Amino acid sequence: MELLEFQDAAVERLRNQCTSAINSYKNEGPQVISFTAPTGSGKTIMASALIESILYGSAKFPASPDSIIVWLSDSPELNEQSRKKIEKYADKIHYGQCVTIVDESFDMEMLEDGHIYFLNTQKIGKDKNLTKHSDLRQFTVWETFQNTIEEKNDRLYFIIDEAHRGAQGNDAKQSLPIMQKFIRGSKDDKMQPMPVVIGMTATPERFDKLVYGTDSTIKKTNVLPEDVRKSGLLKEKIIISYPEGQTGNKEMAVLQAATDDWKDKCEHWAQYCNDVKPVFLVQVEKGKTGSVFEAYLNDCIKKIEERVGYTFKEGEVVNAFGEHTNLPINGFVVRYEEPSRIAENDDIKVVFFKDSLSTGWDCPRAETMMSFCTVRDATYIAQLLGRMVRTPLQRHIAEDETLNDVHLFLPNYDAETVKKVVQALQESEGGRTTEVEEEAVGSRKYEVLSVIPRKVSKPMVHHVSYDQPSMISAPQQQSHLNTKLEKELKESEQNEDSKAITETIEKTEPAEPIVNEQVEAEEQFSDGINRQDIMNWINGLGLKTYKINVKPVKKYFQALCKLIRLMNESGLNTKALIEVTDEIVERIYSHTEKLKVTNEFKPLVNKLMEFKMQSQVVDVFSKSVDKHTQYDLFSTTTDTDIQRQFQLAENELCGEGFGKAYLRKYYDANSDYPQELDVIIFAKDCLQQLETYADSKYHTFVDEYIRKSAGCEAKFKERFDRIVYSADSVSPHNFELSTTIKYRIPDQDGVLCTDHLFVNDEGNATIKLDSEWERTTLDEERKSPDYVCWIRNQKNADWALSIPYEMDGDKKLLFPDFLIVRKDENGGYLLDILEPHSSQFDDNLPKAQGLADYANDINNLSKLSRIQLIRVDDKAVGKKIVRLDFTLSKIRDEVRTARSSEDLNHIFEKYGE
Repeated sequence: MELLEFQDAAVERLRNQCTSAINSYKNEGPQVISFTAPTGSGKTIMASALIESILYGSAKFPASPDSIIVWLSDSPELNEQSRKKIEKYADKIHYGQCVTIVDESFDMEMLEDGHIYFLNTQKIGKDKNLTKHSDLRQFTVWETFQNTIEEKNDRLYFIIDEAHRGAQGNDAKQSLPIMQKFIRGSKDDKMQPMPVVIGMTATPERFDKLVYGTDSTIKKTNVLPEDVRKSGLLKEKIIISYPEGQTGNKEMAVLQAATDDWKDKCEHWAQYCNDVKPVFLVQVEKGKTGSVFEAYLNDCIKKIEERVGYTFKEGEVVNAFGEHTNLPINGFVVRYEEPSRIAENDDIKVVFFKDSLSTGWDCPRAETMMSFCTVRDATYIAQLLGRMVRTPLQRHIAEDETLNDVHLFLPNYDAETVKKVVQALQESEGGRTTEVEEEAVGSRKYEVLSVIPRKVSKPMVHHVSYDQPSMISAPQQQSHLNTKLEKELKESEQNEDSKAITETIEKTEPAEPIVNEQVEAEEQFSDGINRQDIMNWINGLGLKTYKINVKPVKKYFQALCKLIRLMNESGLNTKALIEVTDEIVERIYSHTEKLKVTNEFKPLVNKLMEFKMQSQVVDVFSKSVDKHTQYDLFSTTTDTDIQRQFQLAENELCGEGFGKAYLRKYYDANSDYPQELDVIIFAKDCLQQLETYADSKYHTFVDEYIRKSAGCEAKFKERFDRIVYSADSVSPHNFELSTTIKYRIPDQDGVLCTDHLFVNDEGNATIKLDSEWERTTLDEERKSPDYVCWIRNQKNADWALSIPYEMDGDKKLLFPDFLIVRKDENGGYLLDILEPHSSQFDDNLPKAQGLADYANDINNLSKLSRIQLIRVDDKAVGKKIVRLDFTLSKIRDEVRTARSSEDLNHIFEKYGE
């Protein structure tokens, strides 16, 4: 796994703090590092990278292979999940290096060097075996820790995972005191505080309570929510649905809505890729057991089966109840499944749980959740949603916006209580990373629009197998199911004598499942617009869109190394890695030869071959007697120190093996000095020169391959965009329309259109037009005989066309209002970019210059026929439209040299059409 920029920066800060803490321990006492990162940011992944850096070294720090790491949580499940992640993602951690401390077999005088130990608070209470001597245990766990502190405090690190959990709820009675023993020490157990404690938490306030009043030195590393939000690791939107008004059996009605949402997600993921199998989470009230409860679960499963038209097999429905029991329900066994194993088991489709999944567990496949619980603390719901916000593929899905949100259904909440939940989420760390909205069931805020909707020729009453995706588009199915549910809810509200909706549904015979039958459908509407063909044509134009990064890394050598590795893996350019390696090898050689000619090389070699040994006079009790430090100079002939320095140099050169490549080419067995020193000296002297070289090389590769990257797999395109985005303040990207988008249904100023590129399954879309100017411009475009369709360029949408401009020294983005598709004389298409814009706005000239620069950078304007800034004269008869077309070079040149809005007005008067 390659760390994202914010993760890499956090690991580097943590590594600095760990080194400082270990060095400061003897003089200052115990050290505490508070590591705060939002839910879903990859805390365990970052901790894995930190552990690797400690044990195996990094660009700035040598390896410390004899270090010891202890990982503490308050749950065996958390430990197991963390251990699996570390073993999966930390490729340098070898088999057997991760050790789970179990009471049956653990008995050690002190912990062994180079190992990662996993321990949970439930194993070390006063009445637990690990804390007692026995015939099979010579050392208690506290004695083991104390012995390790006494003998190995210069390399002992203690990590508290999800540290905030120890200070809340029922766990506070036991977990908090146990966790504090490691921070404060324990006289009862004769154990000193741990030398260095790292508290990983998503809630810093609670961890602050945990360490409050200690004498430890506290250092802090924080991951900002906005950095996580931009990364694509988290879902972009949390939608919380609740029943509106007094419905019949609202729980089962909402269960149907939740099932429809899950089915819809299954359909969309099946159309996008086969790598994600969505899980449906169903939470039931705590405390329910027995035959009545089993009948209740049986009823739920039947309702879900009826709604999706699929009969579950054994192993597809599981429970994560705290009782750890298997339940015979609905003709098969709903077995207990360890929460840590749910995410990796693609056979699991539905999971019933009570409280076991609320904290510390995560399953990125969980995209829909239904909670039968009654109104509870809003903080609890926030924790619940924290389990669902991670993206399954760890990236934003540009092609289908419906795959970038998560849905929670709360049948026993109303609008008022849901607003409290939304407020709590927005005030929490989770709400700062993911947008949260609420909506009543049956009253949608967003509409799914697509370029490939299908108008079904008969009523959509069919059900579809989970395993066999329907041939009908998912947006259409969702549209029909939403309509059906709305009707059911309204009928229930209007009929006072009506019984529960569930009874009505029980009387309705479910349709037979469709397995391989294709439902008849029309590929196009009667308007004759081939939407998918138009989308493919636009995406093939090679247009650029831009993004702004307010905190660019501007480490071009690092970006270059990531880029050539990506180009090699994706097949974009398998020779780029060889090319750059050869050029850097020659730079090392040239620098070495230059130093030899100027007689600077030998003194540098002699300096590197020496080291200083520090000594202090101490008494037999290790108390310092003589504060005077003595330094003795030694010459080393061992390979160990040189290899250590060489590895540091390799890490400084991004760990791509450039140093080893140099030795392969220029190794001389007769050399009178180790040639690793050539690489060490180069890494010390030439990083700035290397950065200048990388700047030029990186941008050359980006310019050449940005368009070609559009043909790569989605995972490679996403990585390409991340690399490009992180390096510069303004970065170019391929302009590609999504196949499916989610468009917010406008509260007002919405216009029903049948000629929009993205439409619903009825062949229309309700689009908001912000001004009379926009309406006038669009009406004028529709009059043209070559007009085909239009696109509302949605501001800030990931798929939208954005053009950079500068205003008052700041970089900003312009989202032109309209993209107009027209027919050309050869039967192909033409594309226009139109921006109706008032001359009264201060940004008028900056945006005009941005459009001029954008047009100037386009290599082929033959298909992009018009790029226009438009003004509407409201006072003129018929509302006169005046256009400034930036496809004309003379207009571009004059606009780019304009200095004021008055200059732009004169250009409009001179050239305006």
